[in-house]
Amino acid sequence: MFKFIKFLLGRKVAQIQRNFPWPIKQEILKMPPIETRKQETNLVVLVQHKTFIEGLWTAWSWLYFLNNYLDITFVIDGEVTEKELNIFMRLFPNGTIVSLKSQINNCFLSNEFINQFYNQHPYGKVFLLKLSLQEKFNVLFSDPDILVFSDPVEIRERLKIQQGFYCTEPGCYSFDQRIFDRAKSLDIQPIRDFNSGLLYIPKNHLSSTLCYELMKGWTLADYHHFTEQTILDVMMSSSGATALPVSKYVVNSQGMWFWQQDMDYTGVKVRHFVGNVRHRMYLYGYPTITKTLFKNVPTK
Repeated sequence: MFKFIKFLLGRKVAQIQRNFPWPIKQEILKMPPIETRKQETNLVVLVQHKTFIEGLWTAWSWLYFLNNYLDITFVIDGEVTEKELNIFMRLFPNGTIVSLKSQINNCFLSNEFINQFYNQHPYGKVFLLKLSLQEKFNVLFSDPDILVFSDPVEIRERLKIQQGFYCTEPGCYSFDQRIFDRAKSLDIQPIRDFNSGLLYIPKNHLSSTLCYELMKGWTLADYHHFTEQTILDVMMSSSGATALPVSKYVVNSQGMWFWQQDMDYTGVKVRHFVGNVRHRMYLYGYPTITKTLFKNVPTK
């Protein structure tokens, strides 16, 4: 009984922590702008209106280290408001902010199964965005709950040689078995501990033909929460992408409970603060970025 009560209390506290209006979030609006220039590779940060501010932190931390290698396309799931446009352009004067819908290649929607997935699955739009944009340019895709703490040398080197990459979450097998079975029939080895929140996809490295094969016959009756991640798992594996070092590019749930210590960040360059540990992004991530990166940027 005690363990059960502790579990329920822990979930409630974590929910409050994740949704608390942390004042530090607004500090990003005071930061000096980062100017980018036209590049072959675009940093793509996808946000909802409610995660717009988080996305700015994510973009700023990436461009602090990689602005000589990246242009930026900031994508909002919805129409871009005038306020969002003004805030974004002040921080990233040469960047691009667009609606998700405007970036979708409608040719993919002529396939009935992909069309259904796009319109009926909560991550269908995310998947089609990645598939569409990688036809235009090299894509460094980042969820808005990812922060960069120090120079991501391994990423910069792979950008130079256009080597696709992804992060892994050891022991977290969040995948759709139906898609893995389809991959097996196509002689493709899945990754299994793959996480789709941070990806580098060189231009045209994802096969639309393979996509059609994996999605063949899909209906809402086949719903699985991790279908999008699983399809990308198989497609990235097929493209020859490789994993980033797991000790430096971290995806885990360490520190999710209020009685649990946060992880040791020594040597960590990037962390994906997945839902279970989103509050750690506010409690540790933003304060750390403020103390280490922001103070080194001269104001104008």
